[in-house]
Amino acid sequence: MRPGSSVYLIEPDTSNIQAGQYNFLQNNYQGEFIQEFVGQGHFEVDTFLKARKLSSLDVLHADIQGYEIEMLNGSSDALSKKLINYIFVSTHSQSLHADVINLLGLFGYRIEVAANFDSDTTSYDGFVFASSPLVEALFEHFKPLGREQISKSQPIDTVHVLQKTLNATRVKP
Repeated sequence: MRPGSSVYLIEPDTSNIQAGQYNFLQNNYQGEFIQEFVGQGHFEVDTFLKARKLSSLDVLHADIQGYEIEMLNGSSDALSKKLINYIFVSTHSQSLHADVINLLGLFGYRIEVAANFDSDTTSYDGFVFASSPLVEALFEHFKPLGREQISKSQPIDTVHVLQKTLNATRVKP
């Protein structure tokens, strides 16, 4: 996190909020924890930005167990104005994964990295990382090895992908 940046964590579950607060304390981070459900009629990004008089979000990270499209719909003003620089969304089904990619594309966001739910992800969730066309891309031509590819690969294949990844990733201060 950059010095002076604000971090907001929205979570409906008390035990998850407490886990986040503990993790922040252990790592000497500061953040505001908001206990609220994310979705239509509850916490919505556009409403939050207006209420807080925030002109932009650097990163929007969402892992909200199937409510990703509702969250993006509640961000439509910010997305259309390109107020969110980077978006990282965990997806919880193959159709939801495709819907997230399509919706972000409609708003002109560039999909930099995607691991689909059915065959690419190496965790329980698929994921999509997108960036606004108004900011510099963080990754170019990066395609992570999916679990099906990993299971069919030789170790040297993994080394080559890692080398390619290091060359494609630009680390910013």
